[in-house]
Amino acid sequence: MTGKKDSTILRRRKELKVLNEQMAKHPINKITHYMYQRTINKLFKIYAENTLNGIHDCANQIFKYAKRNKWIQENPATDIIKPKRRKTIDEIKQDNIEEKYLNQEELEEFLSAAAKYGLRYDKERFYTLAFSGMRPGELCSLQKSDLLFDTNEIDINKTLYSESNNMKDYQLTTPKSDGSVRTINMDEKVMAMLKKVVLNNDKHKMKYRHLDEFHDMDFVFARENGYPFNTIPLNVRMNRLLKKTSIKKDATPHIFRHTHISMLTEAGVDISTIMKRVGHDDMETTMKIYTHVTDKMKKDAPVKMSNLYGNIIEKISF
Repeated sequence: MTGKKDSTILRRRKELKVLNEQMAKHPINKITHYMYQRTINKLFKIYAENTLNGIHDCANQIFKYAKRNKWIQENPATDIIKPKRRKTIDEIKQDNIEEKYLNQEELEEFLSAAAKYGLRYDKERFYTLAFSGMRPGELCSLQKSDLLFDTNEIDINKTLYSESNNMKDYQLTTPKSDGSVRTINMDEKVMAMLKKVVLNNDKHKMKYRHLDEFHDMDFVFARENGYPFNTIPLNVRMNRLLKKTSIKKDATPHIFRHTHISMLTEAGVDISTIMKRVGHDDMETTMKIYTHVTDKMKKDAPVKMSNLYGNIIEKISF
């Protein structure tokens, strides 16, 4: 009733299931801080840090609700110490900010592979992700009316959610946050590429829309029967193309969102404009990428100056 998205509710259900496996037999007023701490310690050995944090947040909400209703006097989750594991070499590498985005050479290599080896929609989808910064779910939800060809803009106003991953069982929901609803300017050539996709879709639809099983919703990236792709096939296609490149990063389609942030930073776009363009995403990650790229630009500044004005510097006499 709080208006949370279905994906959030699904995640909470999974967290509740874990908590029920551990504590369902105990009346809530009998769950002590010590008992809950032992539960967290036990789950720490089973689940990843992000999953454990979600489980703890879920439990904390339950205990707060119980306290508001006077069923318990104290919240057992208060002042819980969440265990920390020592990071492996691979985890340290993954924390490296450069692992979170593709540099210019890697992006060019991947998009070249998409153009050369890509299957239907591959080139168009990955170019759109790289030059828009939109989330994969937002890409999957794009419809013909969202592409504003007269002004070279894309109206991002929804995301595609599928709990069962069945192509017919999907929902178009609001994006991640209110700030995620946005209209962004796009490169003219990318929009021309998308216009070609739409024209081909229209031709395809004229042949098949009379069939009962054809889903006529004008999705930009649709299956033969008109139903939209979810994000899973996008991951599969990306993994296929990565094998055609020398890129060793553990990349998913979300990496293009971070790549877009680095591209905007290198282009000299301020952080406030970047945040608005990508829809107010995780500030911490965005700032890390922004800071890393700007620091790198500062280090490269003397070299760039030398390349541009080397002929003047050479005239210095001692």
